[in-house]
Amino acid sequence: MDLKGIGSKALWPTPDVATGKQAKDRYIKNDTWQPFLDLQEIYPGNRGMTRHNTYDVFDIPFGVELKIETADSSEPIIEGSEIWEGGLQPYYIWEDEGKYHMLYGAVTPKSGLCYANSEDGYNWNKPKLRNREFQGSLDNNIAELGMLCVGIFQDPLCDPSERFKALAHSGGYFDADTDELLESDEWRKRMKEIDYQGSNYKGPGMIGRNWLTGWISPNGKNWSKIEEPVANNGADGGIIVDYDPFTKEYFSYIRPSGVGRRAIGISKTKDFRNWPPPRLVMYPDHHDDLDVSFYGANYFKYPGLDDLHCTLVQIYHQIIDSCDNQLAVSRDGLIWYRHRESITPLGESGSGFEGMNRTWGGGLVVLPDGTWAIPHEGSGTLHNSSAGDKYNVFPDRGKIGQIRWGRWKPHRLCGIEAKQEGKFTIQTVRLNGNELRFNYKCNRGGWINVELLKQTPGRLNPDAAGEPGFEFEKCDRLTGNSLDSVVTWDGNSDISSIGETVAIRISMFDAKIFAYKISGKNPNLKNTKDDVVPFD
Repeated sequence: MDLKGIGSKALWPTPDVATGKQAKDRYIKNDTWQPFLDLQEIYPGNRGMTRHNTYDVFDIPFGVELKIETADSSEPIIEGSEIWEGGLQPYYIWEDEGKYHMLYGAVTPKSGLCYANSEDGYNWNKPKLRNREFQGSLDNNIAELGMLCVGIFQDPLCDPSERFKALAHSGGYFDADTDELLESDEWRKRMKEIDYQGSNYKGPGMIGRNWLTGWISPNGKNWSKIEEPVANNGADGGIIVDYDPFTKEYFSYIRPSGVGRRAIGISKTKDFRNWPPPRLVMYPDHHDDLDVSFYGANYFKYPGLDDLHCTLVQIYHQIIDSCDNQLAVSRDGLIWYRHRESITPLGESGSGFEGMNRTWGGGLVVLPDGTWAIPHEGSGTLHNSSAGDKYNVFPDRGKIGQIRWGRWKPHRLCGIEAKQEGKFTIQTVRLNGNELRFNYKCNRGGWINVELLKQTPGRLNPDAAGEPGFEFEKCDRLTGNSLDSVVTWDGNSDISSIGETVAIRISMFDAKIFAYKISGKNPNLKNTKDDVVPFD
């Protein structure tokens, strides 16, 4: 069973009643961090008969909860310093020839795609591409004009002339009588009058039409438009597009139409030049404020895990008229668990991004110092205002266009946290190594204790005790703050003697665990291949 592609289903193993064992033990790749982003690693607890014939509860998680780690926002790395740059939208970042490369949108005065590069991820150059003329000059970094709300990726299997591909929103408002495309000033004027007058409006009418346009490029700097539309639906908002090597399909996270408010759908195709309408996969629900909609999503696979999909969802608060971002995770790319706290919140007053904070694209980037970073658009204005508006909530806040990094230490997007005392158990996994390691932090006076079992308690072993030598009492407590620490019991880190499987009980106080991994080799494990089928 292939669990890596978009749309694949990850199934839990089923118990073998005759033996009391799992039919297939949950498999995690050796020396690969397993993050606490959703509930998959956390055993829900058990209630049943003990060996002493009493009815009791075991391994109940208590005093812990999943909590995102708020990003640290950098100073602006790119600002709208040129006359062709307005609000800036990061679309795509890649590494090549020892440099970082970025394609970003510049939305005023005419929508366009601009290029920049950097050696360190913080100091960016805007080379003169001489591709497109602006106000009579080719001395600019404009890669292409007429590209709006763009999703960009690299196709690993195509002809080199089409290595870079993009989907872009196209369309606009057309005169109802002449079918001519209306300029921005004209359709905005008509829309205001229609909104104000309603059924009493007698002026010239207009019709909105939207579609998706495909673009191709050999290098990300020189683009050609695919003449025929690739889809009959538009996507006024964030677009994510990529190629899935496991399913051999292109996929796009995109705004579906006809669902009541902004949301996120998925479209999949074998033919980049022909996309079906998207299927709804993420929609605001009863846990959200009633004015919330989704502007788009910045998608990436979790580093080291092809079957763990992540997005930073642009949360549009329509009454406040601002955007921030929430982390959502999925095991199949279709069903998503979304954290409701902002992972990249708005800045303080005067920060330059107190109005808007959106992560259009660019994925997750590992900077030279190991920091994880996601680019976001920062603006001191609100969504429906501009810097010169008389009634702008944040007047005189400087430039509206800037791109910043949202930054985390490695594997610290989210974690399981205990404010005081808490306990939980990690589900049974194959013990494919001989050391257990944690990425964690403890506040002052905080600690983490660990106990190991052969498997999580079940119907046939509900009150399983810790393995001898690996009980809580023998654990050398973890304290402080560490990106990678081995767990020991009376100084011993070798856990291979437990056997082929292990479950992990954790007791903690005022601490947060972000990820764990099993590393090294286990001589007792019969099959150590990475391609072991993890589930039936």
